[in-house]
Amino acid sequence: MGLAMTSIWWKGEFNEEFLQGELRRNKKVVKELWERYSSFSSFAGWYIPYEIGDIYSRNDETRVLLTEFIAELTAFCHQTSGGKPVAISAYFSGELDPAEYGDLWKKIFASADIDIMVLQDGAGSHLLSLELAMRRFAALKRVCESEGIKLWSYLEIFDQIHGWPIDSKPREVVTADLGKVLEQIDAEEEYVDKILCFEFSRYMSPQQNEASKRLYEDYMRFYKGELKR
Repeated sequence: MGLAMTSIWWKGEFNEEFLQGELRRNKKVVKELWERYSSFSSFAGWYIPYEIGDIYSRNDETRVLLTEFIAELTAFCHQTSGGKPVAISAYFSGELDPAEYGDLWKKIFASADIDIMVLQDGAGSHLLSLELAMRRFAALKRVCESEGIKLWSYLEIFDQIHGWPIDSKPREVVTADLGKVLEQIDAEEEYVDKILCFEFSRYMSPQQNEASKRLYEDYMRFYKGELKR
């Protein structure tokens, strides 16, 4: 069950007042969601939508504030629901090398009792090559295994063709083709327990557009064994 989120987060201007406000708001959301939906068997756990990138590690004070925020929100989710698992997503931009990236999350996990880490592969936004991205997956896998945390992947099924870091034009993305998606699956499956896609509704739903429909149909043909690599 996803919690509340604000677009202000993406400005990256974190301070204690802002984070405490978000914490109070989400505690109310957690209590309301639990009261309304806890009886449903499909209520598998919680998703904290505040994504943390390696760019935030530049400042130790910011890292500590974010860690405390995530730790308290995670603990509240666990306490409210009797231990239902809590997932969070993260991304990387190359600010840290693989070892440093793993160390960053080791420090965060030491305080925040996260159950599932969903790491974005970045293949759609082209911040790093798939090879460099997998070095960070490998580093985080070692950390997650040592901490008893499940590591999942957010496989980006879009392909950015304009905008930073590619060029100075307005950001533009299109649906990726099946060949690219299969390359990502092949690269990631050895590091993760599960692969999720980002995101089906915009880039793979057959109701969205022709490109999304084509990816959906191609993938289903591949899944059924009707289409070879």
